[in-house]
Amino acid sequence: MSRDVPVKIVVTLEEQIALDADEALGEIELIGDDGGSISRGNAWLDAWLSAILDGLEGFLAGEKEQRIEIMAETQPLVVRPYRRGLRVTFRDETVEVRDVEQFRTELKSAVRGVVARLEEHEGFSPDETWSRLIAFAAS
Repeated sequence: MSRDVPVKIVVTLEEQIALDADEALGEIELIGDDGGSISRGNAWLDAWLSAILDGLEGFLAGEKEQRIEIMAETQPLVVRPYRRGLRVTFRDETVEVRDVEQFRTELKSAVRGVVARLEEHEGFSPDETWSRLIAFAAS
């Protein structure tokens, strides 16, 4: 049953870790406009954000189902078309997204937020994954 809530991607960076592009750990939560959520703590944020971007780009390119491996996870992120939007599943958690453009906007915002926090720390030098995410967020 649909709850018609706004699509959200909430990311919280673990500040106590010596921050650099290789140690961006935190919590991530995807909230679908169906009210479902996928929540993961102690997550490598670059790997998760990159996997979500891969899924979104594949969906927009018309791919039917994608199984995206995420570093340090034993299960893939699965993205597939669903009704007029997309469905994202990780383990036994699923979110449905009808407002794909809002999902894209939320992903950009999440990336910008994490990168802004990382840039506050001396020595942050984006690797290939972060550079791709930064370019996406700026598009």
